[in-house]
Amino acid sequence: MQLVHSVAHVPLSATEPSWAGFSHQERAVTFEGQCLTVMAVSWNGLHSGAIVIRDATGKVVFSDTSYRDPRNLWTPKPGRISFTYNTLWGTGIWETRVAILCGFTVELWDTCFEMVIDRRVAMSGYNPDSLPAGWEGFEQKGTVGYQGDTLVLQRSVQWWRFGDTVPIRRQLPTAKIAIP
Repeated sequence: MQLVHSVAHVPLSATEPSWAGFSHQERAVTFEGQCLTVMAVSWNGLHSGAIVIRDATGKVVFSDTSYRDPRNLWTPKPGRISFTYNTLWGTGIWETRVAILCGFTVELWDTCFEMVIDRRVAMSGYNPDSLPAGWEGFEQKGTVGYQGDTLVLQRSVQWWRFGDTVPIRRQLPTAKIAIP
């Protein structure tokens, strides 16, 4: 938390917004007539992160360090903050979600929407009926955009089964979700 509070007072550089193992983004968000600054901060090789909100004087009024590598910060409407972050990250697995925080007071923000946009799972092993090792996997890739107060989610999936030479691919329908 000390790092988060320190970074909240570091001015942004347009020429060097990030460096190895650390990144941050800032956006303005309005709430109850106040102009606030929200910041997405990542550190520890992008394995840790936080969402930090400052008031007009620069005072940190809210921070949450439970989001790993938050990025793609967006403020789609007053009192709403959207971003993506990593929820799973390890050998053979990866998951990214989009989250929207809703303001209840200047000091209290909570998740009012969350959805998986990327998921990758790889498994390896062998078929008991044949000795060569093989692998299977599943991959869902997504992009998030905004049209006014609507979140637009586009996703595709592909998967491999043991012995397949090419993956099976499907484009999922575009989802339009009203931002709460």
